[in-house]
Amino acid sequence: MKKTLVPAIPLFFTVLFMLSLGRIAAQTWITGALPPRWPEDVQYSSGVQRGSLQLAGTMLCNTPAPTMEANMKFTNSRVVGQVFHIPPGDGDQILEKIFITSTSNFPRNTSIKLNARLVDLGEKPNLEQYEPGENLLKSNPEFQIDPRVNVSGIQMITGFNFEGEDRVRLKKGHTYSFELVLDPGSSPTASFTWLRALDVGVELPNSPVFCVPSTATSTINDPRMVIKNRQAFIGIKTTPAP
Repeated sequence: MKKTLVPAIPLFFTVLFMLSLGRIAAQTWITGALPPRWPEDVQYSSGVQRGSLQLAGTMLCNTPAPTMEANMKFTNSRVVGQVFHIPPGDGDQILEKIFITSTSNFPRNTSIKLNARLVDLGEKPNLEQYEPGENLLKSNPEFQIDPRVNVSGIQMITGFNFEGEDRVRLKKGHTYSFELVLDPGSSPTASFTWLRALDVGVELPNSPVFCVPSTATSTINDPRMVIKNRQAFIGIKTTPAP
């Protein structure tokens, strides 16, 4: 995994909303235009944000069929997972925060509810598919993107701040998948899109996105299948494990 350190940037508007005890804090930065850097230093990243992003990405949506408009290709899914790797030479790490780039769509002013999962794919991950596996985030954390504090369709950075038992020990040499799971009770037309780069597949061909396509029978327990030549922006902030 490519290692990158980037400076913090000023933010135009910051919203922090907490859910119940034991769950993660969802931090959403609304900037009017997606910034070229993560808002904090990250130790591991799936790509360097440069230039403009495609609005196309991997969409969390309850609509069964994928949609395609010209060159804007969307893969609708109820589960999306992006992999990242902890290099053996870095030693074990403690997870602190994860940042992703995204857009949202809110029909009828409804919020979008998501669950966060973290799966250990081991030292030799299967880059074609993997089983759902144990969620290392023991509190099974939930969060929501709320239209009252987010502008529909705007490109933004969504951050996840992990506390307590969700500060997982990431093992050196292991590959992990950070997953977002759409609440099946969400509106079929609500969507949360995890953005990707224009030059996807060039820098990190072994860091793909996995998903469970939205069909009439798909569930969170279905095996995750790789989306060919696609990755999503993700930044992982850690501290060395004691």
